[in-house]
Amino acid sequence: MNEKLGKLNITIDPRMELLAIVQYFSKYADRFYGLVTRERDIYTDRVMDYFQQYKNHAIINLFDDMSLNGFNFDAPPASILYLSNPPLLKEKFPFDEYVIRRAGGREKLENFIDLLRDFSEKTQFISFFEDNNNQIFYKQVISSVMQKINNLDYISILEDYYGYGKGSYNIILVPLFSNGNYGHQIKDNEGQEHIYAILNASHVEDRITKELLINLLWHEFSHSYINPITEENWKQVSQYNKMFDPIKETMDKLAYSTWETCVNEHIVRAITVRLICLHIDSDEGKTLLEDEVKNGFIYIKELCKLLEHYENHRNIYPTFKEFYREIIKFFSEIYMHD
Repeated sequence: MNEKLGKLNITIDPRMELLAIVQYFSKYADRFYGLVTRERDIYTDRVMDYFQQYKNHAIINLFDDMSLNGFNFDAPPASILYLSNPPLLKEKFPFDEYVIRRAGGREKLENFIDLLRDFSEKTQFISFFEDNNNQIFYKQVISSVMQKINNLDYISILEDYYGYGKGSYNIILVPLFSNGNYGHQIKDNEGQEHIYAILNASHVEDRITKELLINLLWHEFSHSYINPITEENWKQVSQYNKMFDPIKETMDKLAYSTWETCVNEHIVRAITVRLICLHIDSDEGKTLLEDEVKNGFIYIKELCKLLEHYENHRNIYPTFKEFYREIIKFFSEIYMHD
């Protein structure tokens, strides 16, 4: 199920639905509150009725074990993106080291995929996914999102801000996800980079506003720009890891438990604020900024001021990659001051 809006692909992805169903029948929602819905609706009732008899399949227990040992939050959805559609679930592109590490090693990841494939085949998952009632539901979810974001070229704005584009931009909506939203990037065999915003779509019609969708879209897509740049500059950025100490406890609660993830979140959130200020509404951007400060992102105000310098000097910084040295300098100045 796929629709296009300019350069943006909006989908309900069978790979992600298969994963979400495994998570739904596991203990994941209890252990990681809010990531998978526990509310009942027509769709969850269909899921329950169809898959209930397979709730003791080995993939459920394996996922419970792996999710307690680091294979959680963004890692499971990210791993699915490297595969072909069910029931085959073949490795289309080589898994990156991040996904392998989060799974606990290649052997565990391959075992997970093997059992997921077996679950897909035994349950005849594709019959469920292609059921007419479910297809109508998926179409309604996609339509609701398209109606809320169809009056602005969000991708061109993003490409202009960073100074370059990607191979494709994809929103994957997951009706069984409740709060979790994730960004990931896949490099195909030709070297093209494809970026994904994996967004929860539980009660999308009445819970997800246009403003929230735009925030999520720019936020999650920005991770696929920012995270690789931080990784390229990690030797320098890591020198200032003591800046993490004052906010470590707060960041841990938000699942940003390392200095690297903290850096990326600060930069991505600052850029999202600036994009909203520039292209949506300045007051809305300021409100978001204040919310981010309240949430513990203590460096974000100064980062936003720094980004204004970037915006006003694009002749010096044609892409964000060139500007990143100014962010490193920013960290250095705070570090030396403290």
